[in-house]
Amino acid sequence: MRIIATTLLAGAALAIATATIAQPAPAPAVGEMVHGPSGADIGKITAAVGGDVIIDTGSHKVAIPPASFARDDDGLMLSATKDQVDAFGQQAEDAASAALAAALVPAATVSGLNGNVIGTIKTIEAGLVELTTPKGDVKLPATAFIFEKGALKIGMTEAEFDAAVTAVVKPG
Repeated sequence: MRIIATTLLAGAALAIATATIAQPAPAPAVGEMVHGPSGADIGKITAAVGGDVIIDTGSHKVAIPPASFARDDDGLMLSATKDQVDAFGQQAEDAASAALAAALVPAATVSGLNGNVIGTIKTIEAGLVELTTPKGDVKLPATAFIFEKGALKIGMTEAEFDAAVTAVVKPG
Protein backbone atom coordinates (compact mmCIF):
# COMPACT_ATOMS: atom_id res chain seq x y z
CA MET A 1 0.00 0.00 0.00
CA ARG A 2 1.44 3.36 -0.98
CA ILE A 3 0.87 6.58 0.82
CA ILE A 4 -0.94 8.95 -1.46
CA ALA A 5 -0.44 12.64 -0.74
CA THR A 6 -3.65 14.59 -1.20
CA THR A 7 -4.89 18.10 -0.74
CA LEU A 8 -8.42 18.63 0.44
CA LEU A 9 -10.14 21.58 -1.16
CA ALA A 10 -12.82 23.74 0.42
CA GLY A 11 -16.21 22.35 -0.49
CA ALA A 12 -14.80 18.88 -1.21
CA ALA A 13 -16.28 15.79 0.36
CA LEU A 14 -13.86 15.97 3.28
CA ALA A 15 -14.74 19.48 4.51
CA ILE A 16 -15.17 19.92 8.25
CA ALA A 17 -18.70 19.46 9.56
CA THR A 18 -18.88 22.64 11.60
CA ALA A 19 -22.27 21.88 13.16
CA THR A 20 -20.86 19.09 15.33
CA ILE A 21 -17.48 20.54 16.27
CA ALA A 22 -16.90 20.37 20.01
CA GLN A 23 -13.33 21.67 19.93
CA PRO A 24 -11.85 23.80 17.15
CA ALA A 25 -8.43 23.00 15.62
CA PRO A 26 -7.89 19.52 17.07
CA ALA A 27 -4.41 18.07 17.18
CA PRO A 28 -4.73 14.62 15.56
CA ALA A 29 -2.34 12.09 17.09
CA VAL A 30 -0.76 8.92 15.73
CA GLY A 31 -2.80 5.92 16.84
CA GLU A 32 -6.05 7.85 17.08
CA MET A 33 -9.13 6.44 15.35
CA VAL A 34 -11.09 8.69 12.97
CA HIS A 35 -14.82 8.39 12.36
CA GLY A 36 -17.26 9.83 9.87
CA PRO A 37 -20.45 11.83 10.35
CA SER A 38 -22.53 8.76 11.23
CA GLY A 39 -19.97 7.62 13.79
CA ALA A 40 -18.64 4.77 11.62
CA ASP A 41 -14.88 4.26 11.73
CA ILE A 42 -12.86 5.54 8.76
CA GLY A 43 -9.43 4.41 9.91
CA LYS A 44 -6.49 5.03 12.20
CA ILE A 45 -3.88 7.79 12.03
CA THR A 46 -0.57 6.05 11.37
CA ALA A 47 1.87 8.91 10.78
CA ALA A 48 2.42 12.60 10.21
CA VAL A 49 4.14 13.45 6.90
CA GLY A 50 4.85 16.87 5.44
CA GLY A 51 2.32 18.67 7.62
CA ASP A 52 -0.45 16.13 6.91
CA VAL A 53 -1.63 13.17 8.92
CA ILE A 54 -1.91 9.75 7.31
CA ILE A 55 -5.12 7.78 7.79
CA ASP A 56 -4.93 4.05 7.07
CA THR A 57 -8.42 2.96 6.03
CA GLY A 58 -7.35 -0.62 5.46
CA SER A 59 -7.58 -0.05 1.70
CA HIS A 60 -5.58 3.15 1.29
CA LYS A 61 -3.24 5.38 3.22
CA VAL A 62 -4.45 8.91 2.63
CA ALA A 63 -2.72 12.15 3.66
CA ILE A 64 -5.15 14.71 5.05
CA PRO A 65 -4.39 18.20 6.42
CA PRO A 66 -5.02 18.49 10.19
CA ALA A 67 -7.42 21.40 9.58
CA SER A 68 -9.84 18.94 7.90
CA PHE A 69 -10.53 17.22 11.23
CA ALA A 70 -12.96 18.13 13.96
CA ARG A 71 -13.69 16.72 17.38
CA ASP A 72 -17.09 15.72 18.61
CA ASP A 73 -18.28 13.74 21.64
CA ASP A 74 -17.01 10.51 20.02
CA GLY A 75 -13.50 11.80 19.24
CA LEU A 76 -11.72 12.74 16.02
CA MET A 77 -13.91 13.01 12.92
CA LEU A 78 -14.18 13.96 9.26
CA SER A 79 -17.39 14.91 7.51
CA ALA A 80 -16.78 12.14 4.96
CA THR A 81 -17.48 8.43 5.06
CA LYS A 82 -14.86 5.70 4.77
CA ASP A 83 -16.07 5.02 1.21
CA GLN A 84 -15.52 8.69 0.29
CA VAL A 85 -12.03 8.73 1.80
CA ASP A 86 -11.20 5.47 -0.01
CA ALA A 87 -12.53 6.86 -3.30
CA PHE A 88 -10.45 10.00 -2.81
CA GLY A 89 -7.39 7.84 -2.04
CA GLN A 90 -7.99 5.71 -5.15
CA GLN A 91 -8.30 8.80 -7.35
CA ALA A 92 -5.03 10.16 -5.97
CA GLU A 93 -3.33 6.77 -6.42
CA ASP A 94 -4.55 6.55 -10.03
CA ALA A 95 -3.29 10.07 -10.76
CA ALA A 96 0.11 9.28 -9.19
CA SER A 97 0.39 6.07 -11.23
CA ALA A 98 -0.44 7.91 -14.45
CA ALA A 99 2.14 10.63 -13.68
CA LEU A 100 4.80 7.97 -12.99
CA ALA A 101 4.00 6.09 -16.22
CA ALA A 102 4.29 9.32 -18.22
CA ALA A 103 7.65 10.17 -16.60
CA LEU A 104 9.18 6.68 -16.88
CA VAL A 105 10.61 7.00 -20.42
CA PRO A 106 14.04 6.57 -22.06
CA ALA A 107 16.39 9.54 -21.57
CA ALA A 108 14.55 10.67 -18.42
CA THR A 109 16.78 11.86 -15.58
CA VAL A 110 16.47 9.91 -12.32
CA SER A 111 17.32 11.37 -8.92
CA GLY A 112 17.66 9.97 -5.44
CA LEU A 113 15.43 11.01 -2.55
CA ASN A 114 17.81 13.85 -1.74
CA GLY A 115 17.43 15.26 -5.28
CA ASN A 116 20.92 14.38 -6.54
CA VAL A 117 20.98 12.92 -10.06
CA ILE A 118 21.70 9.19 -10.13
CA GLY A 119 21.47 8.55 -13.86
CA THR A 120 19.27 8.46 -16.94
CA ILE A 121 16.91 5.80 -18.23
CA LYS A 122 18.42 3.85 -21.10
CA THR A 123 15.66 1.29 -21.80
CA ILE A 124 12.45 -0.08 -20.31
CA GLU A 125 11.59 -3.70 -21.04
CA ALA A 126 9.48 -6.36 -19.32
CA GLY A 127 9.07 -4.34 -16.13
CA LEU A 128 12.79 -3.61 -15.85
CA VAL A 129 14.30 -0.16 -16.24
CA GLU A 130 17.91 0.02 -17.38
CA LEU A 131 19.54 3.03 -15.80
CA THR A 132 22.84 4.48 -17.04
CA THR A 133 24.87 5.66 -14.03
CA PRO A 134 28.47 6.74 -13.42
CA LYS A 135 29.07 3.22 -12.03
CA GLY A 136 27.68 1.56 -15.19
CA ASP A 137 24.31 0.38 -16.39
CA VAL A 138 21.99 -1.05 -13.75
CA LYS A 139 18.59 -2.74 -14.14
CA LEU A 140 15.92 -1.96 -11.58
CA PRO A 141 12.28 -3.02 -11.37
CA ALA A 142 9.88 -0.31 -12.53
CA THR A 143 8.30 -0.49 -9.07
CA ALA A 144 11.49 1.04 -7.60
CA PHE A 145 10.61 4.43 -9.11
CA ILE A 146 8.37 7.21 -7.85
CA PHE A 147 7.31 10.51 -9.37
CA GLU A 148 7.36 13.19 -6.72
CA LYS A 149 7.16 16.97 -7.00
CA GLY A 150 7.78 16.85 -10.75
CA ALA A 151 10.85 14.61 -10.51
CA LEU A 152 11.47 10.94 -11.28
CA LYS A 153 13.18 9.33 -8.27
CA ILE A 154 14.16 6.05 -6.71
CA GLY A 155 13.50 5.34 -3.04
CA MET A 156 17.05 5.95 -1.79
CA THR A 157 19.65 8.67 -1.73
CA GLU A 158 22.51 8.87 -4.21
CA ALA A 159 24.95 7.57 -1.56
CA GLU A 160 22.68 4.62 -0.69
CA PHE A 161 22.30 3.79 -4.39
CA ASP A 162 26.07 3.95 -4.97
CA ALA A 163 26.68 1.68 -1.96
CA ALA A 164 24.10 -0.84 -3.22
CA VAL A 165 25.56 -0.87 -6.74
CA THR A 166 29.11 -1.22 -5.42
CA ALA A 167 28.01 -4.18 -3.27
CA VAL A 168 26.59 -6.13 -6.24
CA VAL A 169 28.88 -5.09 -9.09
CA LYS A 170 32.09 -7.11 -9.15
CA PRO A 171 35.09 -5.63 -10.97
CA GLY A 172 36.44 -7.26 -14.07
